[in-house]
Amino acid sequence: MKQRIDSMVNDWRKMLYESFLGKAEPIKLDVVEGAACDLREKFGRDIVQEIIQAQVDETESQEQEDGVTKCACQGCKRQIPFRGVQKRTVVTMAGDVCVKRRAHYCKRCKMCTMPTDIQLGLPPRTFTRSVELSVGRLCVKDTFESAMDDLSGMARVSVSPKEAQRITIALGQQAQKAMAKDMAMAMPKNPRSPHLRLHKPEKLAPQLDDPTLIAYISMDGVMVPIRGLRINEKGKQERYVVWTEAKLGRVDLVQKPTKDGEDSKTISSHFTYTLDGPDVCGKQTYAIAARAGVTKLRWVVVISDGAEWIRKRFKEHFPYAIHILDWYHAVEHLANVLRVCLTAALAKSSPDGKVDETKLKEWCKKLAGVGKTLMIEGKTKQLIKFIKKLPQVTADAVESVRQTTGYYLKNISRMKYNEYIDKGLRIGSGAMESGCKQVADFRMKRSGMCWSVEGATAMGALRCEFLSTGRWETLFGEYCGRPRHAASV
Repeated sequence: MKQRIDSMVNDWRKMLYESFLGKAEPIKLDVVEGAACDLREKFGRDIVQEIIQAQVDETESQEQEDGVTKCACQGCKRQIPFRGVQKRTVVTMAGDVCVKRRAHYCKRCKMCTMPTDIQLGLPPRTFTRSVELSVGRLCVKDTFESAMDDLSGMARVSVSPKEAQRITIALGQQAQKAMAKDMAMAMPKNPRSPHLRLHKPEKLAPQLDDPTLIAYISMDGVMVPIRGLRINEKGKQERYVVWTEAKLGRVDLVQKPTKDGEDSKTISSHFTYTLDGPDVCGKQTYAIAARAGVTKLRWVVVISDGAEWIRKRFKEHFPYAIHILDWYHAVEHLANVLRVCLTAALAKSSPDGKVDETKLKEWCKKLAGVGKTLMIEGKTKQLIKFIKKLPQVTADAVESVRQTTGYYLKNISRMKYNEYIDKGLRIGSGAMESGCKQVADFRMKRSGMCWSVEGATAMGALRCEFLSTGRWETLFGEYCGRPRHAASV
């Protein structure tokens, strides 16, 4: 190996002399930079190539001296004979590397075993761990084609978009496995009642007990395009797209302001995503709350739009939390009922049945101000009486009033906005709405996109790990690359 290193150093010295010495004019910075990048690429590839091949040669020559002609099969563990020397190309961040090593073949398993691959940590597939993680980091933010163009342009590493898709899906599936493992740890089955689960968040992380910290937890749904196959009228298969609701959860750990005039500071954010329904979303949200260490905080606040499936999961997993109805959804219901009732009233009072939009807008604005004042003061009962007094001249107006008052009655205990504001708590779910855009919209709902169920699940899981504070490094810190027979989509 020493001779190979000395030979490489001499070659590099000559290349440096040829590139930068003996020039008649000063060398421009751009020229120096370009030449340095070219040399760095060549030097890096040569280092990996020569060092790995030298170790392979030394190991195999020692085995030949010791008379070793067989090795254990990776499958059945039998001793299998030497078959020949095989070449293998491995794509690294330093460039493509070609390695020659001895191969042993098992007739029973019909597979080759290369002992030096295992000894030197060569990846099971074509790409090294660093390449696969770089591909995943880029593809989780952009389309496969654009991401691989960026990788080729910046790192001069060529990976096809289809292979990038396989790598990204495999990383997403690993994220799914990690989430399933965390759910099982944080919510093990009750041995006395197997259909019930216990909550043990301390198994995932130490749970914080700091009165200056607030945990905001929220869940919501977002539609994603899922492709499928069906038989058309002509008896042929055709693809179609079904918009399917995915369930998302978000946990934010926030530091209270220590001085007057300061704003609260978000310390960490954690996300989860699933296509498997509300029950799984509730368990995953509890798992990420346990990861963040917020389940035992004094201030745990859950904010929702009042949907029944969200309310049930919060009651199951966070019964001790402060439950708040999202302010913007509450105001939206008020605005809708005002517009329906006042539009019908103006249309009936008009001789020609037309509605004056300017008058309608002014009337809605005036009454909305009254309703918001009652709402922000926590006077929900008075707000319901106020809505019931609105003109109800059509069946649509009557139905709108019934639905809105029913919505407020269901959530009356979650609409104490004056108390929440006095305690310095947030009353809106803007963070959750932003989370839906970050996890799904920005990557999975671009023009013309549609996903398989496996692909959408894996990409959503990987997006959550990428966006969650510190999770990417934790999850893939010991990543060893895809197994030889990893699933692909």
